[in-house]
Amino acid sequence: MPSVAHEGYGGWAWATFLTKFTPEAPGVTAGPLARKATSPFIFPAADGKTGVFDLNRYFAEHCDNQPPDVVTFLLGINDCFGADPTKPDATINRVLDNADKLLAAFHKAAPKAILAVGLTTPPNARQEGFTANYQDKYPRWGWKRIQHRIVQLMLKRLSNREQDGIHLVPTELNLDPVDGYPNNNGVHPNPVGYAQIGASFYSWMKSKW
Repeated sequence: MPSVAHEGYGGWAWATFLTKFTPEAPGVTAGPLARKATSPFIFPAADGKTGVFDLNRYFAEHCDNQPPDVVTFLLGINDCFGADPTKPDATINRVLDNADKLLAAFHKAAPKAILAVGLTTPPNARQEGFTANYQDKYPRWGWKRIQHRIVQLMLKRLSNREQDGIHLVPTELNLDPVDGYPNNNGVHPNPVGYAQIGASFYSWMKSKW
């Protein structure tokens, strides 16, 4: 909807929002280049060369000083895409350590907020989508094994954490891996697939209120 503000961070991971900071470059003070250079939750320290993670300042400057009621997270693909599909657990657990840090920071800054974490979505059902993107360097079956293991470990690590504000959303169940993807992309859905992910979050929120 035109009245709904939104923005995307292609290629970002759990850790990116916690750590990514680039000192302001001449001529790059606004717009997409500036946004991609630094996490929206990190602000320049007094020296201008280092960054400080500050969610309270973000809420003050971008949310009229009002903490959010609900925050949705859908991360994991970029973090784990290059993992070894035969032994991905070490990589995935490091990623979930970062997830825990980011979620804990949000819970501390907005203790009443519901933190809705989407389970990592499945890939395109067609190998041709991976061939088009990665020339078979990363085959579909390898990523599917990693994605399945991410979901298993997310369930183990993040289930029953409502006291920490964390709620899991089954986004991986409603994305159609055939009709929800174009033929030429392995992990980025088409408009139908993105709408299915949106419907998952919407349905979940409707179930809460």
